[in-house]
Amino acid sequence: MLKLFLLLFSIFFSVYTLTYSQKVLWETGVSGEYAMLSPNGDVVATVGSRIISLWDWKNKTIIRNIRNHSNRVMQLSFSPNSKTVASISRDTTIAFHSLEDLTSQIITVPSETWLESGSYSASGNHYLVVNRAFDLFVYDASTKRLIYVKKEFLLMEGQPLSLSADGETMVTSSDFISIERYNLRTNVRDTLKLSSSQELITSIQYSPDNSTVAITTNDGKAALYSSNTFELISSIGTPKDTIVAFRWGNSTKKYSWVTTNGFVVVSENGSRKFIPYVEDFTLENIVVDNEQKTLFTYESDGTVRLFSVEDGMIQEKISHFVQSCFSIEFLDSKTILSIQLDGSIIKHSVENGKELQRVKKYEGGWFKLSNNNELFVQYGGSVVSVYETKNLEVKATHTFDIDIVTGAAWAENNSKLYISGSDGFIRILTVSTLKCIDSFQVSDKAISACTISQNEEFLSVVCDDLSVKIISIKSQSVTDSYSKNNGRQVSTFFSDNDRYIYNSSVTGFVWKWKRNTSEGVSVFPEPNQSIVAMKPSNSNKTLLTSTISGNIRFWDMNTFQVYHTIENNSVVTSLATSEDGSLLVTAFADGTIKLWDVEGILK
Repeated sequence: MLKLFLLLFSIFFSVYTLTYSQKVLWETGVSGEYAMLSPNGDVVATVGSRIISLWDWKNKTIIRNIRNHSNRVMQLSFSPNSKTVASISRDTTIAFHSLEDLTSQIITVPSETWLESGSYSASGNHYLVVNRAFDLFVYDASTKRLIYVKKEFLLMEGQPLSLSADGETMVTSSDFISIERYNLRTNVRDTLKLSSSQELITSIQYSPDNSTVAITTNDGKAALYSSNTFELISSIGTPKDTIVAFRWGNSTKKYSWVTTNGFVVVSENGSRKFIPYVEDFTLENIVVDNEQKTLFTYESDGTVRLFSVEDGMIQEKISHFVQSCFSIEFLDSKTILSIQLDGSIIKHSVENGKELQRVKKYEGGWFKLSNNNELFVQYGGSVVSVYETKNLEVKATHTFDIDIVTGAAWAENNSKLYISGSDGFIRILTVSTLKCIDSFQVSDKAISACTISQNEEFLSVVCDDLSVKIISIKSQSVTDSYSKNNGRQVSTFFSDNDRYIYNSSVTGFVWKWKRNTSEGVSVFPEPNQSIVAMKPSNSNKTLLTSTISGNIRFWDMNTFQVYHTIENNSVVTSLATSEDGSLLVTAFADGTIKLWDVEGILK
């Protein structure tokens, strides 16, 4: 009976996995919160939120984008043989990613709180995990079997620790002054005083052969000690050096350290090489590969740099940032256009998500396509720019004297733009020169969005006085105002030949109301879930909404009922459907973009 159950479950799981995989046609991600270089120097792994990217930096290609975790990835680490990269997540899982066959193995840690750190031992035989409650978990790196669980093993965040090659002895410092040698099997603990220094210990690291322990302290000093007696073997560096980090190579005779003015590499024969900093930047992570050919730095701005140890010259620079899209749309059946948080404008292939083109002229901003998709306007801050979609070239730019441009609407055969601003004014620009030819005030509060009616007779604007106002373009006056919802409005659009207006709010409701009567017709309830994005399908039969919780809802615009929900772990910042309605593209706050098969979703 048990075998039958397992068989049926495996069949169900296989079918479910296949079905789910068909819904998401592809996914791209930008990473940059954490990065590591493999010990053999060939691969750079970067992580941003839940997306892990593996880079063949010498050939300038991405090996694989990985998303196995349902919550933020907290730390990456390579195995000493460079065959595996492991990641730990707040979802209490460890993912071991093979660089040989590009498969992943997921293990759930029996932790009651999220995981904070995970790393391989110097020998590579074990994998150590620490959670938010300071519990310690030790795994056999080969079998992935959990060997030890020590509840509340650490006393403080950042407490240094290192595991011996046999996996039985842990050296740590709970008071950051003395060394504790703890046998995980017998629970016997020895406390060893270090006579050479009473400064706070910042790092303890077993050598790969387990004979030596390197200890660094907060006064910028480091030294090597015998792992048996903890007698001082030698100091590291010179008395003038301020050492901020130490790394072992693949033997006790190879190691490197970082000072405040450069890097020092010690080779097998004992010779030392000093590499001064070539630029003024903040270093978050420093690694020299085992062959001591490549120096890797990861900086606080999300940039990875790789230097030659021989001459100190930069070999490669990878800028890969975590950022969400302001806007995303289908240009045509083959191309998707998005604008990123840093202002980058990107074209992606609909077929495989491959980046086709990227430009960056200005900082940040939304965009809106012209009615024929030949142009688009980018707006954000005080700058408005019009681009040609074919080559992403700027046609014209205008800088306003207001703080924030909040919306744009195309009119009169794409020859004019209506621009809303944080000062409550609407401005009219000619597209060819982007000169302001007229302006009028519609609110004493900021306007946060604007859209134009289908017949181009009215503007609908979202105001910070919790109202949506309808503006006659001809008279430049308010003809209607709707503020039934108590929360701030987010977005608005016209429907049914301008007879109705939809608007969404931060309180989680979408209202449909008659333009001439200010009468609410119906409500789409999403209570207490702030709506981030709202868009009708091209057929005007389905309303798509996304919320702050990450849910995407499919609403029937006739019955006002939800007929499908996609649950996500990150906020959808922008969404769009293809012209035929068969594809859905979504941009997430964690920096990922997904293309969905709508028919597969609704099956």
